Amino acid sequence: TLDSLFSAVERSLEEAAGSVDMIRRGLGYEGERTYLIVMQNQNEIRATGGFIGATLEIPVDEGVLGEISYIDSSQVDTPPLVNNPAAPEPIFWYLWISRLLFRDANWNPDFPHTAQTLISMYEDSLPVDLHGAVSATKLFAFDLVDIVGGVRVAGVEDVITSELAFVYSEGLLPYACQEYHVSFKDKRCFDEDLVEALFTDLRSGLGDNGLARLADVMIDHLESKNMLIYLEDQEAQARVVTSGW
Repeated sequence: TLDSLFSAVERSLEEAAGSVDMIRRGLGYEGERTYLIVMQNQNEIRATGGFIGATLEIPVDEGVLGEISYIDSSQVDTPPLVNNPAAPEPIFWYLWISRLLFRDANWNPDFPHTAQTLISMYEDSLPVDLHGAVSATKLFAFDLVDIVGGVRVAGVEDVITSELAFVYSEGLLPYACQEYHVSFKDKRCFDEDLVEALFTDLRSGLGDNGLARLADVMIDHLESKNMLIYLEDQEAQARVVTSGW
């Protein structure tokens, strides 16, 4: 009947309006939002994708990416670790540590649980109010390099392609750390410069074709679980769960 058709259309419009509101909130149109991004090395497998190396704090205000804060995962914890939670029993017996470290906090494959732990530990160590967390393996960063058409980093003369990014990121070629780096290992110093170069290009704009490619790549990585999302906005998180992300 026309009534049932109208009801279906009305529901769809309400859902669409809800999605728009959710996206607006998430992009900081109702107040700045700050997200924690944890980059994981898929070659050092962990429950949510890989060993946590680079950790990024990214503010978003009215759809504009702010300046990223970059920290090595090993530098989040504050000695003597008395405020860190007790290590879960599997971590205690496997790594023989009594306190959970930030870099090991993704031991639980349930990402909402892991994300809340990461957020809590990060906020306990640093003065920030986080609104969600995203995990991504290095594979996503390599795909971003392709989308922007290659990037330049301070320590390499050649344009960095995704293939070359993989080589440096895995430490197969030397990359010297400099005084401005917060990391202390050559390959992580490369990761640091790669992330900065990628965000510089993203802020410059990708154009319609670039944005379409970015959306496709993000969906591919979300569906393959190379990328996971947790949002403290419960309405938004419900939609993330429904989408299987």
